[in-house]
Amino acid sequence: PALSTGAPAPGRYERVSDPVAAWDAAHRVWLIASLGLVEDDVALLVSRSPDGVRWSPPIVAAAEDEGSYDKEWLACDNGTVSPYLGRCYLAYLETTSGRISVKRSLDGGLTWSAPVSPDSVAALGRFVNGVFPVVRPDGRLVIAATAMNLFTAFGEDDIGAVASDDGGETFGPGAVLARVSGQEFNGVRAPLLVTADVDADGNVYVAWADCRFRPDCLGSDIVLSRSSDGVAWEGPVRVPVGPLELDEDHFVPGIAVQPGTAGRSARVALFYHSWARQAGCVIEVCPGI
Repeated sequence: PALSTGAPAPGRYERVSDPVAAWDAAHRVWLIASLGLVEDDVALLVSRSPDGVRWSPPIVAAAEDEGSYDKEWLACDNGTVSPYLGRCYLAYLETTSGRISVKRSLDGGLTWSAPVSPDSVAALGRFVNGVFPVVRPDGRLVIAATAMNLFTAFGEDDIGAVASDDGGETFGPGAVLARVSGQEFNGVRAPLLVTADVDADGNVYVAWADCRFRPDCLGSDIVLSRSSDGVAWEGPVRVPVGPLELDEDHFVPGIAVQPGTAGRSARVALFYHSWARQAGCVIEVCPGI
């Protein structure tokens, strides 16, 4: 594939945001991706480390002259039987076009391919963000994301996923995991973003905040959808994060599967934020906001 120059960042970025880390087992290197910002310009930066302590100067994986970016995420193929072992994927929202894009690196994050924008992701909804890539042991790349109503949790939002069997060069049709009647959480900027992971057998888990199991959508839970292949998905189930009768919101989850575990024996960890609702509370008058 066509590769970027991989030139080190010139130190012009005033701040960084949205950091995410990944381990590339084939090249034995840690990668951290972030958004580099200076004035109105945004770039995708990747730093490399052999040990998580010593870090290289950041490499510009995508420069501001290509577009503007948000909510990037990073994943590497560490499957020993995968034909794409050692390939890393950088997925993100390209805000100018409003499309999800994916770049690939075959050399431990030193250089990155031209972006690929799956049409099947764009077809999921009005505004797609919060892209989250995971890689099954057989090398299938699965990308989950949220099709949102103008990046607010009000209204109907779709949780969707799409898969690639050729190392991120092309993508199949998109699948809708669930339609979510969302809500905002007083005093907290918490858009409906997904989290995902995969177990040793290739089962894919996607979680998000959802009020579907609450009467009149009063309060929200964390729900989970599962797929054995990353293409066909089971209906969402409620994670028992607390009693349904409590007037609480649970949101912005993160999920991780213990390596080497799978299926009914999979050890799945889930963390999230919780917020107790207050009757009659609005953002302007809620105590503590």
